[in-house]
Amino acid sequence: MKRFVFPLLLSGAFPMFIASCNDTDNAKAADAAKNGAEEAASVVDPVVTVVKYEQLMARLQQKNDTLYVVNFWATWCGPCVRELPHFVTINDKYKNGPFKFIMVSLDEGANLKEGVIPFLKKKNIQAEHYLLDDNGRMNEWIPKFDKSWTGAIPVTILYKQGEKKAFHEGSMDEAALDNLIKPHLQ
Repeated sequence: MKRFVFPLLLSGAFPMFIASCNDTDNAKAADAAKNGAEEAASVVDPVVTVVKYEQLMARLQQKNDTLYVVNFWATWCGPCVRELPHFVTINDKYKNGPFKFIMVSLDEGANLKEGVIPFLKKKNIQAEHYLLDDNGRMNEWIPKFDKSWTGAIPVTILYKQGEKKAFHEGSMDEAALDNLIKPHLQ
């Protein structure tokens, strides 16, 4: 839902409307306008790094205690889009620990500015974002992520200490995602 702030109303250009509200209504309206403006200002264009398979793997194979939760998705994939709120909730739950949520879009590179970035901005998804622009070699890199991956999305892969810890093909609800992650956070 888009929020619109009407500067003329807030600047006092229509005193008859403001004067007709009681003080409580005025305070509520001012707070709502301020919060709406702050909310609109806080949503910035997400940074999406366009990578090839090798660059993405170099990022995921870091030998540290961080659990990397990697979600392969696309804007055109209904199950991918439906499960994203669960990832946002789980990210909020674990973001202060050794946890990193990484989203890897499999959209075409040409769809980055017109589709992927506006989608991520609208959903306000806080994560590390990549677009894997390597579809021409997909038959090479899909089995390198996991031999059982059929190529369908969504897919979630967990990495820790530079090694794959879990693989899940298909969408998940919040409980299933949490159950996949919890054993690897210790």
